[in-house]
Amino acid sequence: MQKRKWKPNSLLKVVGALGVLLFPAARACFAQRAVPPWSGGANNPAAYKGYIFEVPQINNVPDLHGNPCDARLVLFIAGNQFMVLPRLIEAFEAQHPDLKGRIYYETLPPGILLRQMENRNTLTLGNLTLTVRPDIYEAGARRLAALAAQGKVRSVVRYASNDLAIMVRKGNPKHIRSLRDLGRPDVRVSMPNPEWEGVAQLIEQSLRNAGGEEL
Repeated sequence: MQKRKWKPNSLLKVVGALGVLLFPAARACFAQRAVPPWSGGANNPAAYKGYIFEVPQINNVPDLHGNPCDARLVLFIAGNQFMVLPRLIEAFEAQHPDLKGRIYYETLPPGILLRQMENRNTLTLGNLTLTVRPDIYEAGARRLAALAAQGKVRSVVRYASNDLAIMVRKGNPKHIRSLRDLGRPDVRVSMPNPEWEGVAQLIEQSLRNAGGEEL
């Protein structure tokens, strides 16, 4: 794998550029139908893809994007941002043409990405094992602050924030109006895994605040 020589200032510029591009890219993405990450390699930024072998819905590896062996910029990004990244990468490459086709990124949950980094940057999926060192790791503020305190990251840049929201079926047939409604026996709730997703801890705390441990 080609050795990357990123200076701290250069890395901060890259992070800053990503933060600046995130919001217009997100608007553009939602203006059209978002492409699922498992749709025929549509989110693969590699310049040269060689022979394409894929069994639909089986060996598509939806959270690994690009060519790690030829990458000059490696991003570990929280999985819930997969829908914006193709357009974000495209816009970023337009500003940095020297990186076009040379970006590799993973969109696994932040907790899994952290475990990958803790295990010598190595990840195994079935029969595939790869080792790739990220230039940028994106995660929640608390997780990054803890890594910074341990001296495991060079610097932390805050570039976006989340607002928690409740997503319901079209027409809201269960008439969900508040967090307390989520505790009703007729309501089924789906949320991220707290072990992997930092935002799940915020959701759990919000539920406790609204209805105690029972909720």
